[in-house]
Amino acid sequence: MSSLAFFQTGIADLTAARPKPASAFESQQEEFFAEIVDLDELTQLRPAWADLVTRALEPNVFLEPAFAIPLLQHCGTSEKLEFLLAWAKEGANTRHRLLGLLPLSLPGPFGFFAHGAAHEHAPLGTPLFDRDRGQEALHEMIGWLRRHRPGLTGLMLPHLPKQGPTFALLRLYAEASQTRLYLFNEYARAALSKAASDAPDVISAKRRKQYRQQRRRLSENGEVTYRSVRDPAEIRQATEEFLSLEYKGWKGARKTALLAASSGATFFRSMTRSMALEGKCRIDTLEIDGAPIAIGVVIQSGDRALYWKTAYDERFAALSPGVQLTLELTQTQLASPTVALTDSCAVANHPMIDHIWKDRIAMTNALLPIHAQGLSFSLGLWLEIVQEQLRSKVKPLVKRLLRRRH
Repeated sequence: MSSLAFFQTGIADLTAARPKPASAFESQQEEFFAEIVDLDELTQLRPAWADLVTRALEPNVFLEPAFAIPLLQHCGTSEKLEFLLAWAKEGANTRHRLLGLLPLSLPGPFGFFAHGAAHEHAPLGTPLFDRDRGQEALHEMIGWLRRHRPGLTGLMLPHLPKQGPTFALLRLYAEASQTRLYLFNEYARAALSKAASDAPDVISAKRRKQYRQQRRRLSENGEVTYRSVRDPAEIRQATEEFLSLEYKGWKGARKTALLAASSGATFFRSMTRSMALEGKCRIDTLEIDGAPIAIGVVIQSGDRALYWKTAYDERFAALSPGVQLTLELTQTQLASPTVALTDSCAVANHPMIDHIWKDRIAMTNALLPIHAQGLSFSLGLWLEIVQEQLRSKVKPLVKRLLRRRH
């Protein structure tokens, strides 16, 4: 069954049967082991990493080498990041086949939980597991944490699709280990599913009329055209146009645009070119007389695409150029023979995309206990809840203050 089929049908069929005991996660035919490596060593293992991408239980474009290496080399994270790998062994070749990859931020001596990687440019935290040996990979990874980090009591994984096969694997492992999976910060974000494209249009008649009027008014300023490029040479030009357009807008004013820091711009240039060389990056542009007024970046892994970044010319804000671009991009995504689902990467209840894309991806942060749930786990869980509550209150306040300054 493909990852999309898992996503669409949910995990009911995976958990309907009685869970296997924890020992059943071990294979009798093959030997496995896990290890921790840093980014430099992982980069040297790029062929094995790229091969795992082709066998992934669930795609995650942010964990593909062409995206992750430029991001971490140029933008990094606020905490030291290490990579927990699971391997199948064959004779003297201990690194015969990579079965799992999980970026981790390990806590200091007084920390309780290891955290999966989270980055503002990578809003999907799904680990990479081999589609046929995901159980064994997870078993080896948790075993490594138990042996080598005995002070850890839990593993927190952010931004997981709740209806995906990876979440189902985690839940099955928790049940088999006679524990539970704790969920935090659950929300839903907009998506475009080709399988549901024949359903009634979610855009109201009033909004459709408004969008047509805005398109006509845009055309009063010149010829409106839509352009979509994926050739590496054209991507190079479109990348510079995106960086410039984003910097001229509100993100530039708030110093959050990619061009506001050399590291962000270098990452973006390197990543888009690398992804384009693999045929996994597309940049769509809405233009007036050849000048960009809205640009969107789409990246893809397997049959899953992500509407990753967008920028627009704020001089035309009243005519919603970003909406007009998204309407065009929607038709391109639906017509693509290689895309089954497009993730908006948007926050919950987004004021634009939620009115255009009717499908939703249920997202969550999942906490998997590693050791017996004693006092240290309870304390760590309490701290996590407090931190989550603080984040939920502080983030909206910061956004309101930034809007007032702008």
